[in-house]
Amino acid sequence: MHSTFLHAIPRGDSRCSRSVSLRFIGLVSAAVVTVATAGCAIDVDGTQTGDSSGESTSSSPSSSLQTHHSGKPRTPVSPRVSRRNKNKAAGIRFTVLRDFGLHSYHDALTHARFLTVKGRAPKTGYKRAQYGRSWDDNNDAPLGHNGCRTREDILQRDLVNVTFRPRTHGCVVETGVLHDPYTGDVVYFQHGQKTSALVQIDHVVALADSWVKGAQSWSADVRRAFANDPRNLLAVSGWVNAQKGSGDTATWLPPNKIYRCEYVARQVEVKRLYGLWVTKAEQAAMITVLQKCS
Repeated sequence: MHSTFLHAIPRGDSRCSRSVSLRFIGLVSAAVVTVATAGCAIDVDGTQTGDSSGESTSSSPSSSLQTHHSGKPRTPVSPRVSRRNKNKAAGIRFTVLRDFGLHSYHDALTHARFLTVKGRAPKTGYKRAQYGRSWDDNNDAPLGHNGCRTREDILQRDLVNVTFRPRTHGCVVETGVLHDPYTGDVVYFQHGQKTSALVQIDHVVALADSWVKGAQSWSADVRRAFANDPRNLLAVSGWVNAQKGSGDTATWLPPNKIYRCEYVARQVEVKRLYGLWVTKAEQAAMITVLQKCS
């Protein structure tokens, strides 16, 4: 069964010098980054190495990922969060329907009703290393083996006005602007040991959640692909990623209510794709949200 997952996941292109044009654009609300949280550690790139949030854990199949590289440096921006123009920010780009070939959120609702329902397995044996090295490019998910770390792939896809660190072959994002889908905040990102953690990469279905709902039986290759699958990854504000922890739909939803249909539909489709089960409370929460989506 697990080899089926790998064959179904197309590889990304082999070029490293690019910036993916798909951007998640949100409505502005509130945020100041807080990254210290139990079970999480931050590396020099601002990447969580723990998994209280499914690791500093979107989503897009390779068919919809287009690339470009900007050769001209742009004026750096200071790392900060804007709460202004709350109702004037550009609308969120909804992509889950395209990513998973759905006609509407009703399809996700139907799929949610048919997910396997079971209790959580013991968390015994869980550790981030079970899913490979953080953001390892050596994986069989879309964008794998393209020469850039998965974190950089997602930053390039989800940020706008991206500039690149010199002499990194167009991989390392130096600056950019995130319209955070979870909060609606506009986050000004700048690469650096003290600033990168302002923007983190969230696993929509957290790694720790997957571990207690089916991933323990996967091969190492499948777990590595899951941890780096862009369909399950989103760039978000660091503080909200820490707040989410390893929560599922029953225990956590994005503060930005406009994004909840997209978020829950993506959780449903990722779990369906990888054969993960849900708890009874989780399925009920998924259905409750998706019944309100048009």
